[in-house]
Amino acid sequence: MMIDKKVMFNYLKDMYPAIDNGGESLFLVLTAFSLEKKQKIHWLPLDEIEAMVDLAADLAAKRYDVYFNVGLQDRELAYNEWRRKYPDKQGEPFTRGFGDTVVALPGFWIDIDIKGPNHDATNLPETIEEALVLLEAFPLPPTYVIFTGGGLHAYWLLNKPLLIDNDMERQRAKRINSNIQKVIRKEAGKSGLIVDNTADLARMLRLPGTINLKNEPIAVEVLRKNEKKYAISEFEAHLPMVNQQQRSSGGQEETAKPQINPIVEGCGFMRHTKEDAETLPETEWYAMIGIVAFCENGDSVVHELSRPYPNYSEEVTDRKIEQAVSNAGPRTCDNIDEMTGGRYCDDCPSRGKITSPIVLGNQKSGYSTAHALKVTESALKAVLSGNRGAHLEPEAINAFAALQTVDLPQFARLKGALKDAGAPIAEFNRALRLVSARNNGNAQKTNSVVGVTIGSVISDAPTPNIVIPPEYTMSNRGVYKIIFVDGEPQEVLIAHNPVIITGKSKDIDENNEVISLSWKRNGKWQSCYAERGVLADTRKIIQLADLGFPVHSLNSGDLVKFFAEMEALNETSIPEQFISSSLGWKKIQGNMGFLFSDRFITKGDAKVEFRGLASGDEQIAQGYHQNGEYAEWIEVISVIKDYPRVQAMFYASFSSVLLEVLQCSNYVIEAANKTSTGKTISLRVAASPWGCPDEKSTDSIIHSWDFTKVWIERASAIVNGLPLILDDTKRVKYPKQISEMVYSVANGRGRGRANVKSLARTKSWKTVLLSSAETPSVHVSTDGGARGRVLEICGLPFEKKSEEMRQLVTSLDLKLRENYGFAGPAFIEYILENQEKWDLWKQELHQLESYYAQKESTEVSGRLAGYAALITLTGKLVHEAIPLTWSFVSPMESLWAAIVNEAKDFTGELSALQYTVSWAFSNMERFEGREAKNADDTPRAPVSGWAGRWDANDDFAYIAFLPSVLKSVLEGAGYEYEAITRGWRDMQWLDLKDRSRSTRQLKFQGKTTWLIPIRAKAVALLNNDNAVAFEDAPREICRIDGSYFPES
Repeated sequence: MMIDKKVMFNYLKDMYPAIDNGGESLFLVLTAFSLEKKQKIHWLPLDEIEAMVDLAADLAAKRYDVYFNVGLQDRELAYNEWRRKYPDKQGEPFTRGFGDTVVALPGFWIDIDIKGPNHDATNLPETIEEALVLLEAFPLPPTYVIFTGGGLHAYWLLNKPLLIDNDMERQRAKRINSNIQKVIRKEAGKSGLIVDNTADLARMLRLPGTINLKNEPIAVEVLRKNEKKYAISEFEAHLPMVNQQQRSSGGQEETAKPQINPIVEGCGFMRHTKEDAETLPETEWYAMIGIVAFCENGDSVVHELSRPYPNYSEEVTDRKIEQAVSNAGPRTCDNIDEMTGGRYCDDCPSRGKITSPIVLGNQKSGYSTAHALKVTESALKAVLSGNRGAHLEPEAINAFAALQTVDLPQFARLKGALKDAGAPIAEFNRALRLVSARNNGNAQKTNSVVGVTIGSVISDAPTPNIVIPPEYTMSNRGVYKIIFVDGEPQEVLIAHNPVIITGKSKDIDENNEVISLSWKRNGKWQSCYAERGVLADTRKIIQLADLGFPVHSLNSGDLVKFFAEMEALNETSIPEQFISSSLGWKKIQGNMGFLFSDRFITKGDAKVEFRGLASGDEQIAQGYHQNGEYAEWIEVISVIKDYPRVQAMFYASFSSVLLEVLQCSNYVIEAANKTSTGKTISLRVAASPWGCPDEKSTDSIIHSWDFTKVWIERASAIVNGLPLILDDTKRVKYPKQISEMVYSVANGRGRGRANVKSLARTKSWKTVLLSSAETPSVHVSTDGGARGRVLEICGLPFEKKSEEMRQLVTSLDLKLRENYGFAGPAFIEYILENQEKWDLWKQELHQLESYYAQKESTEVSGRLAGYAALITLTGKLVHEAIPLTWSFVSPMESLWAAIVNEAKDFTGELSALQYTVSWAFSNMERFEGREAKNADDTPRAPVSGWAGRWDANDDFAYIAFLPSVLKSVLEGAGYEYEAITRGWRDMQWLDLKDRSRSTRQLKFQGKTTWLIPIRAKAVALLNNDNAVAFEDAPREICRIDGSYFPES
């Protein structure tokens, strides 16, 4: 039996011509079922029909039944809806989409089953011919009739696909599709036959060109094709436009949905479906859905009532809900009576008084419309008779609130009459708001009246329980204010889209409050955050227009008032949360926790959400996430067990978490080596416990040094408590910038800045900067404060270069890019679980610091010992928290001596001397005694001016600089002139008579002049052989000995 790819391709191309929908992505959804009912779902963009055909053919060849969704889906909407419906499920959404996420239809359809082995029902058409006769009941012939192997699928294609970008179009599509099927189902019913209702917009049907494998394999093929395609108006001409459940008020949306509790309490059949849910027959279960689905929060209640059934399925239940709401309307009492033989209806106290159980849910808190009208009309009469406060009496206010819920036009009419009568309206509005707010908070406890909720007028509102302020109405078409003209209420549009406050957020870093807003545009909800001051200012709120928010200069004042009333009315019901614009340790409501990207790791119940101040902040935070397998990472990271330089970087990355816990200072650790082997992979190893270690990826946590100082300060503040990782210092243009950036990060506090109102809050942070460099930063940096905070890890990270080592590093690199982000959070959890040990860890840290300070007893070791101690303690704790495969030995044991030696010149005097002497050799002719000669052997004055005095003989005593020249040389290289010359004086590198100053009077140009003489023996320090051979000395000094020489 052939799988026909040509049939598939031609059919799909005819069904889905090119659609211009404003650039939005449209997706075809392909679903396949194996013989064992294993399901596969594939989403393919509309322009990949060839790929879909290839995929369908491949699945069919593997003995899968292949289906496609007729309606095109918006994948983002569908995935979001899946997450909303199933908040407890993790991972990639597994869904074919939903009726409410269909965004385009090629036409309409029906599925007619034919009697046979594929179906249990017996009251089906006997033959294909009999099924074809049923299709003739609808006056327009179908474009396609497909034989599925077990029945017929008929399609009426549109000459232009129907784009669905709002609820009105969605309801239009449902109505037409449902009514086409009703005509044919009604015709079938005349002969005692049944045709299933398949009008739900998310319907999937078999793809022609594949095979039906339900029993004996049968080809799914095109039975008839009619070239006719239809305008949508042709269907509407043959169908009733409004069914009995539609409102007759020009399509205005319902103001409230029925409540389920009164229905269950008042209907015996509904009580039965709840109490006997475990054994409920499918027909009665579906009848229950046909009532509950139309109620407030109907979807979730249906699932709740269905869950006790042993074979309950979320997906099957969702499909039945979709079918139920696509039918004519809620189940009637007559239908239930006939189905159950009167068992629940004969003794019903409402028999003959209502047409459907759903009517019982429309009575709000004992207030019928008639009763509310009676009480409010009476109050109005009392006002007109002189009792100006009658409308403020508790009974009257409750009645007005009820009327506002069940009959808004009548409410508006009466309110207008009260205004005309001179009744106090401001007090009336306040009283109404209090009643609505109180009742909204206590609706589950009392019989008080609840105001009109947004969810009752807009079914997919993100915060359905928010109450709309009095004097306003809302629909999918926008927000309206009710005004009165000649005593008659009129709706005035103030926003072309519905707008809602969806939450309040307390920023624990900035100590301000942010309001979450949502608005519906082109059928999709969009959202943004705004500071409270923006929503309270008619000029500032206009800034939100750049985000697509429906505000402009003409409606800004109305929206400011609208939001103020909405917030006041819903003060206790607007969702609240804590947010932070930085990661790291937080203390919320007495709970200590750590904000790690989108997770707040804590032992308590507190929740904090990261929200960056700009999109770039979000990108930095998103890099800290998980990918791949934890076990795979554990295995691959074991490669570093024999390489202490790599281990030092690895453990240092974890130490960032402990800086605040143990009250330690920020520091820098740097992998430095002239070759290109291993430095960056060391950074990737250190990054892998935390997030993406691929610096080429947009969400990597490894960044480049070629950012500005402002960016690095901002990034440090964001990754607070986590490592900041920067690759390759050679990308910094000027060496002085490295000093500034290192000092800034290590200092842990940003520069103070001001705004127009006050001083802005200064950012602070705790972090460890992990860096890589060819030349150690302590050699490049001219800032002693910065150099004293850097641990230089010099040498090859993996100790040798070989083909075997290259392969090992390459394998490690590839596996780290696939598996990362697990160990860091696990370490944080371990630290939190052991808070009682924090003081003991501090004591252990102090002991280790003393150990390292004494191990290499120099001024340098005293400065850096704390960092070595922290890395050692961290490594020990990492092995306790994470199941690493090697035993812990501190890498500092083998690296400490080299680190101390590398940092001896941490204040910069020796490197400054190196630079100054190199400059002197390069500019020798500018010194008296070594100047150029004229033809008559007389001295020639240098064009650039004199630099100082340097005697010509080989055993000169000093190189003496004019102070102004030396200041220019040092500061031009980024050194601090006063600090360096003071250091040279203290090191006795200057030939001075008076050690209280750095200058000495010497003969220069025939006069006594103050000069700065650098001793020859200090210059000798810079020669490779420590010999005084200055004419032959190299212009670029490569090695710094660093040893002191005795006083002569």
